[in-house]
Amino acid sequence: MISTKRLATLLGLMALGVLVGYFATPGNEKRPPLPAEAVPPAPPNKELTGTHRFLLGEGNVQADRETPAIAVDGKGRVLLAYAEQTAPLERTLFVVRSADGVTFEKPTPFRKVPIYKYAAGTSRKKTDSPPAESDKPAMTFSTHVLPRLATHGDEITLGWVEAVNGGPKVVYYTATSTDGGKTFGEPQAAHSPEVAKPGFTALSTSASGEVEASWLDGGKPVVAVKQPGSAGFEAETVAYPGPPGGGGICPCCDTAVIHPEKGPLLVAFRNNDGDRRDIWIAAASDKGFKAAQPIGKHQWTFKGCPHDGPSLADVGGRLQVVFMDAHTGVNRVYFAESDLGSLAFEPRELAADSKGSQGHPRIVRNGNGLIAIWDESLEPAVAAKPGEDHSKGHHAAATSGSGRAVRVAASIDGKSFGPSIAVNATENAFQLNPAAVVLPSGDVLVAWNELDANGKTIVTQLVSKSQLRK
Repeated sequence: MISTKRLATLLGLMALGVLVGYFATPGNEKRPPLPAEAVPPAPPNKELTGTHRFLLGEGNVQADRETPAIAVDGKGRVLLAYAEQTAPLERTLFVVRSADGVTFEKPTPFRKVPIYKYAAGTSRKKTDSPPAESDKPAMTFSTHVLPRLATHGDEITLGWVEAVNGGPKVVYYTATSTDGGKTFGEPQAAHSPEVAKPGFTALSTSASGEVEASWLDGGKPVVAVKQPGSAGFEAETVAYPGPPGGGGICPCCDTAVIHPEKGPLLVAFRNNDGDRRDIWIAAASDKGFKAAQPIGKHQWTFKGCPHDGPSLADVGGRLQVVFMDAHTGVNRVYFAESDLGSLAFEPRELAADSKGSQGHPRIVRNGNGLIAIWDESLEPAVAAKPGEDHSKGHHAAATSGSGRAVRVAASIDGKSFGPSIAVNATENAFQLNPAAVVLPSGDVLVAWNELDANGKTIVTQLVSKSQLRK
């Protein structure tokens, strides 16, 4: 058990990336273990129809990079994937199958994945002088599994990151199933052996069956494509070399990749142009990638990394994007859409009806419309202090924090959203990093990490299409 007061403080910070330990990211400080205090459990969630819970073992609470992935194939079969630490230097990648998104089988271990941990040395040279304030302490790093899922027809492609034989070599693997996740083909690397440390990954499939993989490596967004029927991925391509002056892009935010049916391959990422942490997008051409451009004119200056990447969808021959931005001093989710030729966006708040501090948005296509999900504080957001410096940490929660809830909103036309609803809010629980799929019935299945006094749980919740019409 974890002290409720301690957990609320800890997880409120984790919700926006203050606690780190992320893969291959400078600034990740070593953390003490959580206290094992005996306290009464938090009140249970109000169980709704279609709720399923998969409680993880001890030691998983701080693995905030490990989030669930969910997908549905052309036959309506659902696959849930998540990683759980099962040994000091090992995580197990689990898959959970469902024939309809309502009834789930027991979790099945898919693969044991070694963890690679290492410490980067200090920047201080050997000397007899005392340490200076500017000296950088040693940092502890760790690889994460980062399960990703994408579907095309009856094929489900699973992606994950693995430290081969415990490291230091790290590979972004994919494997494909045609039987709803019962069996998978042999794992394939999404990149060449020269790729050093792929992380902050994304995975998608196009209407033609092409598989697209993106990741960060060496401070740059990189993408690779596997053509339908091919034996493996084509050579990877750097989508953006980074801002002038070097230093790379924002190093702790997931990328997003999509190949619209009537447009070029697109990669979105959070840039770091002089501490302006805005979402940018790069479009492929016959000669690599065109010059990347920001999505909108908002400029968010922030000395830190928010650990919050973009999400993309393609509806009606137009590109849609959701992302978190805090240029007003408050973490809010923004939505923007554009034709595929100009990529000219005008971002606006997605859910002005909801007043909490928002983050980790995702967007999925729903016929000619969209479903958007995100996590949000239970209290109204409080603006950050002007000039606040997060260079030694990450974007802190702006409220005292009694919990966070996953919220969902629907768009009928792919251009504007109706009112949002809380999926299954519970006080003193932190619901984080949601994922969602639309079932053949039109209902929406949502998955997220839930952290409370009992530990960390993977939760799935069915949201009926009638709820979204209210």
